[in-house]
Amino acid sequence: MALAAFATAVAMTSMPVAVPALSRAFGLGQQQVHWVSSGFIAAMIPGMLATPWLLARFGARRCCTGALAVLVLGAVTGSLAPNFGLLVTARLLEGVAAGVLQPLPVIVVTRQFDSRQHGAAMGWFTVGMVLAPAITPALAGALVDAVGWRAVPLASVPFALLAAWAARHLSGPAAEPAPGHVLAGLRFSLLAHGPFRKSCAIAFLYGLAMFASSYLVPVFVQIGLGRSASAAGAVMLPAGLALALSSPFGGRAADHWARQRVIAIGLLVMSASHALLLALDARSGLAALAVLMVTARLGMALVLPSLSLGALAALPAADWPAGSTLVSLFRQLGATLGVACGAAFLQWRLQSDPAVPAFHETFALVALMCGLAALISWTNAPVPAGASRARG
Repeated sequence: MALAAFATAVAMTSMPVAVPALSRAFGLGQQQVHWVSSGFIAAMIPGMLATPWLLARFGARRCCTGALAVLVLGAVTGSLAPNFGLLVTARLLEGVAAGVLQPLPVIVVTRQFDSRQHGAAMGWFTVGMVLAPAITPALAGALVDAVGWRAVPLASVPFALLAAWAARHLSGPAAEPAPGHVLAGLRFSLLAHGPFRKSCAIAFLYGLAMFASSYLVPVFVQIGLGRSASAAGAVMLPAGLALALSSPFGGRAADHWARQRVIAIGLLVMSASHALLLALDARSGLAALAVLMVTARLGMALVLPSLSLGALAALPAADWPAGSTLVSLFRQLGATLGVACGAAFLQWRLQSDPAVPAFHETFALVALMCGLAALISWTNAPVPAGASRARG
């Protein structure tokens, strides 16, 4: 599952670095070219909605390998696309496959591990998941400068093939009686639980802020600071490594402290880091930006393991698969709007402001969203670490 998530994250995070090159190649502005990212993220939503049905109908192993095959098909099609329309269509195909894969890790972890080990297991799983964003921007930047943007969609293919090979070891029940239709596993009635509803709101705002930032920062380096695609990728490398190395601590924190408090602290760190981006301009060195991105990723390391686990702790164990899908759905809805609205807002500001102030205004919105999510998490009913043990 970590390898599958790695391939998915490579597919998701590789294209933002190529956005300026795509804009030049197809003669498009930010309001159109962002669809290579936001289209992928939006297409994940129907995949997520279908995951409980697919999991029950086909089992974890076949569900995983089938989605990986579709991911590879979309990557190859995107690389060969003769026009922007087909490229976006291929990205939509990849996004559906990624959506199927996204809820699976939490479901597999809750089935395979004792509840006292859920946080630790998710923390180590997160290491694999966040290594991709650590190396992908640098890899994509090098590919854009050395080969061109058409090499970038293929970056996920080797990892997807490796994940499909490893999936033969995936254990768990093969298949169960499937719900009557694809969306039968989607249970909005769970939102009647107040703490779970607030957790979904936090997931939405977190997805909005995180994906807007992941899209905007590489574009800022190239358009705002006038650096190359390789530089845009390299500046994100230390941040990704910091996230990977600190994720086990975030998992342990989820097991030992109130998860809503852990989430709130992580979100406040993210908010402060993005607010400090307003101090950077074209004269600033990339080292300052790299330090702020490292700080933001340390905040993310606290948020990621606790976000889904904290939400599921408010529900009975029987509702965890449906709850995991809903949390992922709201996070993905936020991610879709984060990229689309961030790109549209940036394009609007670029029409009247110089590049750097336009980016500053956009980063200020990201900081505001993180702060709002932190406030909601801090005021949410705390679920002590290990509370899900009794429910399980």
